[in-house]
Amino acid sequence: MSRIAKVTMLVCVMLGLISVSPAIAGHHEAVLQVVAVDVKPGKLEDYQKEVKKLQAILKRLGSKATRRMWSNTQGGPATGTILVGLEFANVEAWASDSAKLQADEEWEDILGNLHKLRTLEGSSIWTDISPNASEGGGSVLI
Repeated sequence: MSRIAKVTMLVCVMLGLISVSPAIAGHHEAVLQVVAVDVKPGKLEDYQKEVKKLQAILKRLGSKATRRMWSNTQGGPATGTILVGLEFANVEAWASDSAKLQADEEWEDILGNLHKLRTLEGSSIWTDISPNASEGGGSVLI
């Protein structure tokens, strides 16, 4: 298993998430799109600004997705990896927003220039299967 896969799995387990294919996921579970990156030295603030611009595009397109960013502050060789998570209400919201984003020129322009600030390590989709997740219950940390 790659370094980034281990980091992603650890963070998602800590958040109470487990990988499930969107194709078999239920209709009510939250979906978390996780992008793992190594930000180039001295470029974190610039990267955060670009991610903020992406959030503004989501809002402009009517998305209700929320964005969070995590930094691996203690993870051996993966220390410094940044995870960006976009949480959607369900797989349908994720699919709808993804289609809108792929058709948005500004979104594509920003994504096309992010290579100057970071190296993409991985991308994954996670579905919340926490007990009572569809009822609004909280996750239990393991």
